Amino acid sequence: MNRGAGYQDGTMGSLVDFTSHKNFQKPFENFFLEHALKFSDDNEHQLQYTEVYTEFQSMFNEHMKEFQRQQGLDEHELLEKLKNAEDDDPKAAHYLKIIVASMEYDAFVKLMRQMRGRARMLDSESKTEAKSTTMQTGGKGGDDDDDDDDEDTKSQPKPATGKAEAKAARSEAKASKGGDDGAGKAAK
Repeated sequence: MNRGAGYQDGTMGSLVDFTSHKNFQKPFENFFLEHALKFSDDNEHQLQYTEVYTEFQSMFNEHMKEFQRQQGLDEHELLEKLKNAEDDDPKAAHYLKIIVASMEYDAFVKLMRQMRGRARMLDSESKTEAKSTTMQTGGKGGDDDDDDDDEDTKSQPKPATGKAEAKAARSEAKASKGGDDGAGKAAK
C-alpha cells in the first residue's frame, strides 16, 4: 500500500512510505521488545535508559541516512524539502510532528514502558518453548553426543523476538510434536 500518495510533496510521500515499510518498522519493533524490560515505572531514570535511547537514536539516524541515499539527497537538502513540505501541507506538518515527538527522550521512555507487557509475554513464551524443548529431549537440552548431524539442535525452536516469530515458533513446535506422534503410530 502506498501511504505516501496523499502528500503534496514527493519527498514527504516517500518518507511516509519508507517509515511505514516493514524494513523500517520491524527492526525498531525488535529493538523495543529487546530492551523494554530494562525500563521500570520509577520516576528516577537510570543510566541505562540513556544508553538505550542513544542506541535508538543511532539506529534511527542510520535508517534516515539510507532514506537520504535512496532519495539522492544530503542532510541539508532533505531538511529543506521537509521544511517546505511542512509549511505547505498540513498533513505533512502533522506527520513530521509525530516523527519529531517520537525522537524525544520522554516519549521514548514512555514507549519503552508501554512495550514491557508485550516483551514479558514474548519472554514467557520463549521460556515455555525452551522448557518444552528440554522436556522433549529428555532434559538433555541439546546435543546428545550421537553426532547424528546435530538434529537435536536443528529441531529446537529459537527464542521468539516478535509476535510473528512467536507464532512461527509455536507452529514449529506443534508440527514437530505432530510429526513424532505420527511416526510413532506408523511404527506400531
